[in-house]
Amino acid sequence: MKKLIYLAVVCISFLIACSSKSSKELFDSAEAKVKAGDNKGAIADYDAAIELEGDTASVIAIWHRGNTKTLVKDFEGAIEDYSLVIKRLPRNANAYCCRANIKKVTGDIPGALADAEWVIQHDSVNALAYYLRGFCRMKSSANADALGDFNKAISLDPRMHYAYMDRGRLNLNTGKTAEACADFAKAQELGSTEAADMIRKNCK
Repeated sequence: MKKLIYLAVVCISFLIACSSKSSKELFDSAEAKVKAGDNKGAIADYDAAIELEGDTASVIAIWHRGNTKTLVKDFEGAIEDYSLVIKRLPRNANAYCCRANIKKVTGDIPGALADAEWVIQHDSVNALAYYLRGFCRMKSSANADALGDFNKAISLDPRMHYAYMDRGRLNLNTGKTAEACADFAKAQELGSTEAADMIRKNCK
């Protein structure tokens, strides 16, 4: 009897080990497919790995699946994944920023603003959160507040080219052409692909 129990325990342990190995292999395969540009294939592997692990699914796998869904413009799916991450890690500022960014892209400005403000309340030196809040405020015509947020984001991360771009747009919209052109020039220097067109159209 003891031998049978022992063998059962060994079998169960073996199955668990195989299951863990399989989910890791699927995760590794998904990561490799992302690097190769096969995003849809990667999502299928993330799905399989997460389904295999059930309620104990890796937060990293869910997070990376959300990132990959963003790449294929499955924004609703990405928000669902980032929300799952937040449910598991309710104080993770980066997850809130990821979700805020998708809400920004999809036009959910109030939702993006709420996520960005949560981050700022809990992480007062998060450059991305200030940028996101600045973008939301700009879209809501709160120009002075938006400018303050863009300035803060740039002071925290001077290489954030998209903060320069949107501060440039804000400056342009408020009649500060010289300041806007300086921002577009800096964004171009930092690698922005949008800056050259804005400079051509607005700066002499």
